[in-house]
Amino acid sequence: MKKHLWSLALPTLALICALAAGSISAGGMSAECSDSFRGEADATGTAVLWFGVQDVTADVTADVSLRAVLSVAGMQIPFTATGRASGTGKANMQTLAVDAWIIVDGQGKTESGAAVTVRGGISITALDAASTTSTSGRGSGRFYLLIATTTGTWTVEGDATGGAAGTFVVPDNPQTMQMDAAGTFMLTGEPRPWHPANGSALPDWPEALLAEMSRQAGASGNDAGE
Repeated sequence: MKKHLWSLALPTLALICALAAGSISAGGMSAECSDSFRGEADATGTAVLWFGVQDVTADVTADVSLRAVLSVAGMQIPFTATGRASGTGKANMQTLAVDAWIIVDGQGKTESGAAVTVRGGISITALDAASTTSTSGRGSGRFYLLIATTTGTWTVEGDATGGAAGTFVVPDNPQTMQMDAAGTFMLTGEPRPWHPANGSALPDWPEALLAEMSRQAGASGNDAGE
């Protein structure tokens, strides 16, 4: 039974890994001559697990603390921000294939005190684990961020790779299982200046990401109206 529980933990950890990608660290980065965005991401989160015959679905949430360096037009813009990351993912318990979109929304300041907003999401699509008895694993995917400062607005797209480790805890809902986990992700992306076209509030991102952002915005609006 213990081995079976650990095998369920592996796809869940990939979903938690996505949470980590919402927390970006500038530590140890070198200066870049070309436009770039690089980061090391750290976050802690919780996943509530719902089990099917072959798949496990997880609702994931995390508080994130962000630091980043955006290198554009010959200048570096370091900033810090805090926010939330949340989303729903599904993983196959046999193949460990993962399909998850985690939405990131944060606010903060540059080192000079200018306001910064960060919106977007991270897709996690794969997990590599050492064994089925491990509660740690590595995940990979893509991230899409819209970063706005007083200097300008940029859309950043790139690769996210990293890992997470977690433990099962007593669930709030007895019909589910619950895992607390922490993860670290490396982000490497290319920033591009962004100007809204035809009144669009977001870039031309994957439809699945835009749909999840719209779903969460609608759910938040409904909660506020109650």
